[in-house]
Amino acid sequence: MLTVDVQRESSLEAPEDDSFETAAALALRVAGRAPTRPTEVSLRIIDEAEMKTLNHRFRGKASPAAVRSFPAE
Repeated sequence: MLTVDVQRESSLEAPEDDSFETAAALALRVAGRAPTRPTEVSLRIIDEAEMKTLNHRFRGKASPAAVRSFPAE
């Protein structure tokens, strides 16, 4: 029921995709939000330059931020 789409836009080291799926499923279950229908979570692994660009675009801040979340469109 849960699909995790991992987009790797950086050469930074990150865990394998299945680790993200396990973590997302656990986080949803602990929060009492375990999916009852097909659900997708998208993660994008980016470098500092893209992080700064997104932070400026969405928050008007010219510095990087460690984590950003955006609602589904």
